[in-house]
Amino acid sequence: MSFYIATLNLLPFRELPESFWSEFCIENVSLDDEQPIEIFDSGKYKLLVRTDKDGRIKTVIYQSNLERKFDTFKDEAIRKIIKSLNRLEIAFIAPVNFLKLHSPSRKTKYENNLTIEVLNPDKSQEFLPKEVKVYAVGGINVPKRLPKASLKEINNILMISQDNVDEYIERFLSIRDLSTDPVLHLVTLYSLFEYIGKTKGSNLSQSFEKVKKLGSNTNLEKVLRSTRHLVAHGFAGGKSIQEMKTGEILKEFLGDTADTSGHYAFDRYNESHLNLINEVIYEVQILIMRYLQKKLIICK
Repeated sequence: MSFYIATLNLLPFRELPESFWSEFCIENVSLDDEQPIEIFDSGKYKLLVRTDKDGRIKTVIYQSNLERKFDTFKDEAIRKIIKSLNRLEIAFIAPVNFLKLHSPSRKTKYENNLTIEVLNPDKSQEFLPKEVKVYAVGGINVPKRLPKASLKEINNILMISQDNVDEYIERFLSIRDLSTDPVLHLVTLYSLFEYIGKTKGSNLSQSFEKVKKLGSNTNLEKVLRSTRHLVAHGFAGGKSIQEMKTGEILKEFLGDTADTSGHYAFDRYNESHLNLINEVIYEVQILIMRYLQKKLIICK
């Protein structure tokens, strides 16, 4: 058996657009390139980091006090490092990093090659570009706030023991990679809400029930479920009691646009539909993030 040391280079991740690690820094540390800084000691393994002159992490080092086979050590090292980095990101991330707005766009790979021929009564011809819509993602502009933490705060976050919290965090962070499409974004977010809510002892649903949707008399959980039903199935509402309740909730946001059967048909390029999706995503992400931060005993 042998002892190993695993080192993760964080510099490539700092170069990614909107990277948390390009901004996060450790406060009040004594910087010495020769001696890495210990941020956590579980008794069985240690985590250390090397930083630049601004306190931003360059490398993460995993040291185990136990003998391991190489493959076992490698798997354990990457699992512990990822879990720790995820915890720090969710604990100290600025909310704006998750708040992205969906809007229709007219730019596609086909549009430049598509024209419409118009034949006028005088037999003259016109060629017009066809409007082809897809989705663009835009951010919300807010004052810049750099994330930072002390060694004590970092240590406190990494030593917390909470059932399932690391899996919740990993799933929540992965949603950023799915946020280019509003339907996929909302449905995935709803799936995470359901997954956390079904866990024994979770009080996430109670948190949602207490929040009134902005401009509505309905709580956020009901609005989330109704909106998710609309985008996932393509329509919502109807004549049954449950369908009518869903239709009444959607009516608050979409107005009297249902058909004679009481159905609302989802339109990806309808401005009121997109506004509702954006508002729900905005509030749900904030609520889930605050829930996870409270699990890490970080309440902002």
